[in-house]
Amino acid sequence: MEYYKKNHDKIIESGGYLFPNVNKNSSLNHINDASIKDFFSKLKKKHNLDSQMSFHTLRHSFATEFIRNGGDLWKLKAILGHTSINSTTVYLHMAENFNDIHSPLDGIL
Repeated sequence: MEYYKKNHDKIIESGGYLFPNVNKNSSLNHINDASIKDFFSKLKKKHNLDSQMSFHTLRHSFATEFIRNGGDLWKLKAILGHTSINSTTVYLHMAENFNDIHSPLDGIL
């Protein structure tokens, strides 16, 4: 909320984009993936983070934790911007916790 309050004027000027593009020469009004990846690379260097980590790693981590914490698959589809639910279902197996799975045969033995 603080970000929105502090940047309200820039958000309105950009056409309502929460994270507007700061490059005035760009035809895009919103931040693009190249800008995000560049910013993330700078953060990794500044904080000496694992070089193998990518911005996509964070996206996968977010989606997996969203599902693990009871998040709705259809909501996740919308958040991630997937056009097909099939793209989103990949996070179901990533979020599975096999410790909570019991076989019907467990009670027999």
